[in-house]
Amino acid sequence: MPEDSYMLNYFQYLSKYLSVGPPVYFVVTDGYNYSDQNSQNRICASHGCDEDSMMVQLKWMADRSNRTYIALRPVSWLDTYFEYMHSPSCCFHMNNTHCPAESRRKECQSCSLPRSQRPLGDVFNKNLRNFLQEIPSQTCSKGGRAQFGSAVELKYSDKGASVGATNFMTYHTILKTSKDFYEALRWSRKISGWLTEKIQTNSSSNVRVFPYSIVHPFFEQYLTMWPNTSTPIFHFSHLYCDISFSWPGFLFSIHRCNNNSKDFGVGISVEFCSHLTHSFAISPEPTRVKRAQSALQKMGSSILSGITLTDCGILVLAFAKSQIFQIFYFRMYVGIIAFGTLHSLIFLPVLLSLIGPPVNKQKMYDHIHLQDIASQSRISQANDASM
Repeated sequence: MPEDSYMLNYFQYLSKYLSVGPPVYFVVTDGYNYSDQNSQNRICASHGCDEDSMMVQLKWMADRSNRTYIALRPVSWLDTYFEYMHSPSCCFHMNNTHCPAESRRKECQSCSLPRSQRPLGDVFNKNLRNFLQEIPSQTCSKGGRAQFGSAVELKYSDKGASVGATNFMTYHTILKTSKDFYEALRWSRKISGWLTEKIQTNSSSNVRVFPYSIVHPFFEQYLTMWPNTSTPIFHFSHLYCDISFSWPGFLFSIHRCNNNSKDFGVGISVEFCSHLTHSFAISPEPTRVKRAQSALQKMGSSILSGITLTDCGILVLAFAKSQIFQIFYFRMYVGIIAFGTLHSLIFLPVLLSLIGPPVNKQKMYDHIHLQDIASQSRISQANDASM
């Protein structure tokens, strides 16, 4: 993003003045039988529901918002539907047609239930559509169209209406940093796993609960970032750790953008290390220290001039106004080049002089043999030219 972009001020003010977290939905997949009383008890939070029902667990999570990032207990459409059916001023119908409570006719008949009775079976499915069509008003404040109109999927068939997938909405706490966002996603998934286990207990249903928020897709990659950055080879991981954890004020902190360039770091580390290691392996010197000195004398200048200085062409990106070029292309690549140079010219020779492999006589013989062939070829070409 350019340094003079108005979006920078927007994000700064968002972080400074934000007082409401993003909404999060706990979605129950299709296949759950809401018209069965035992199934209702696993979800609802009103009288007669399970002590560890889905809504009770979400309330428990909201009470520990500093850890779970759940700010409020969700408003359950199922409990609100029970209140709608128990209210004498809400549910009315005429000839199986819904009568709005605010403008009902005298001919409309009440379909409310006593408080000791719940809507079950066909009564549940039949009146649920009326509940979702009812607009909240002074006469009936429990109408579900405004708040739950899109929270319940109604499926129609020859047998009538039934409930498909549903969601229960709540809010995250205030999320300002990247860590807040991906930890909120992590906790949402943990909570969904617990809720799925609760719903499937003593039930033949295979439904599951999963979380969704509009911000989740952007931070899902952070949950797998650290495993993806591991590198099994010591030299590559050493170079990568140097780049990732050094100069925190000048370079960057690890996250997904610079993680995408780890392949570049691994590739160029091969370029920095392989020539010096090969020269060390074919050196005829008697000791590791002498072989490391010989390899550094032969290949040090080539590494410095051929790799380090060649890659310094990216210095022009230091003057770019876009932060993505400044951080992820200039600073990161300069760090790779700088630490790669120090690694190959300082750390690697010392390491080889201490624990380097012994002389590979076959490689040394092949190298000397190829040199002899090349020199004989040049001598013969010079003799032919002189004749």
